[in-house]
Amino acid sequence: MHLGIDASNIRAGGGVIHLVELLRTASPRELGFDQVTVWGGASTLGRVDERPWLRKVHEPFLDRVLPMRVYWQRFVLDLRVCAAGCNILFVPGGSYSGTF
Repeated sequence: MHLGIDASNIRAGGGVIHLVELLRTASPRELGFDQVTVWGGASTLGRVDERPWLRKVHEPFLDRVLPMRVYWQRFVLDLRVCAAGCNILFVPGGSYSGTF
């Protein structure tokens, strides 16, 4: 299985720390995941460690102001998730308006 993570609305503080630590200690293969893809801005992805099962995807929209990030999440994220072949989408920021 393939897990997608939407890190579009976590940019600093506890949300980023939570994601970084979750991925640092994760063993996705033990849970049946072959790959994990994280979509985020440069600063968020820069804090996430490299892992063989992890694909970090920088989305320039996510380095911009809130309306641009909301637009990306609403209209682009679902396309990215489907194109990547994700089975599950995790949204640690807790806000999701897509249709996946």
